[in-house]
Amino acid sequence: MVIAAIVLAVPLVWRWSWDWRAGSGAAIEPSYLPALELERPRGPFADHPIGFLHDVQPKFVTIGDSMAGRIDPDVLAAVGGGPVAPILQNATGSAYWYLVFHNYVLVSGVQPRWVIVFFRDTNMTDVMFRLDGPYRWKLDEVAQDTEPVLNAIVDRRVGGGRRSVHRRIDSVYRVERTREWLDPILSRWPARLVAGEAGTARLLERTNAAFDLPRLRPMQQADMAAADDASADFDRFVEASVLPQLLDEARDAGIRLCLVRVLRRTQAGEPAVETPALARYTADLRRYVEARGAVYFDDRDDPELAALPYADGDHVAREARAPYTRRFWQKLQAFDEP
Repeated sequence: MVIAAIVLAVPLVWRWSWDWRAGSGAAIEPSYLPALELERPRGPFADHPIGFLHDVQPKFVTIGDSMAGRIDPDVLAAVGGGPVAPILQNATGSAYWYLVFHNYVLVSGVQPRWVIVFFRDTNMTDVMFRLDGPYRWKLDEVAQDTEPVLNAIVDRRVGGGRRSVHRRIDSVYRVERTREWLDPILSRWPARLVAGEAGTARLLERTNAAFDLPRLRPMQQADMAAADDASADFDRFVEASVLPQLLDEARDAGIRLCLVRVLRRTQAGEPAVETPALARYTADLRRYVEARGAVYFDDRDDPELAALPYADGDHVAREARAPYTRRFWQKLQAFDEP
């Protein structure tokens, strides 16, 4: 009993240490995703895309990670007859894309004819993909102080189990805040040993730059592994995803939504083999999206796109962007009547 009491009590030192360090009067900032944690330091909301949308008054808004870079905005504006507003962020997932639509497009008051979201495989029903860990600071940029809709979705996805235990432990021991405090200390310590106090900041900057995402991209598939069969269960995950909310909000706002599943890196000019589970998933996804009034394109279905050259990973080559965009517009044009 004594040992157990010590084991439980010792971590409280971290909480008392944090409270002392922060000051007894310091305000605790609550998390906008309490389904994951009660509190955490966060980056500021970036509101400049709202002004960007006001200035552009786009006919097309493209949303996604680097996969949405397939579209050449100048080419789409020329063939589609209207301005294009790309709001893209590398290494993001469906939670980020939903908040771009919810907090930027809708809040801006612009009325684009099309909002086009690019994704890979099961991204649209995996709300946890690139939501937490090192990707969370990007979500901070598009999240308001509270995000009750997204939080409810996340709670449905992770509800109960280990996350509930984690939240209780965090509320007692301030685990997340302690980790945020310790991380920079622990990362600076070896750098200080190598470069000295004066050179620490420069060494950390060079190290972070060396391992930045663009430098890692020459590894094929480095950005995202192929979907496994466990995640390719549409009925299981759709109601715990942002997809229903995104479709509903677009419909209510009178904005036409087009979802584009991009073609993963081809093999000898042919689409890579996909599992029967993923094929069933994409068929279910198509039916669901189209039944709710949105447009769904699967680039895998278009032989012309398989012939386009690729660069690294799932990114098409720069010279492929213009032909991809023109082909995309040929298909979208059939749905573009008033």
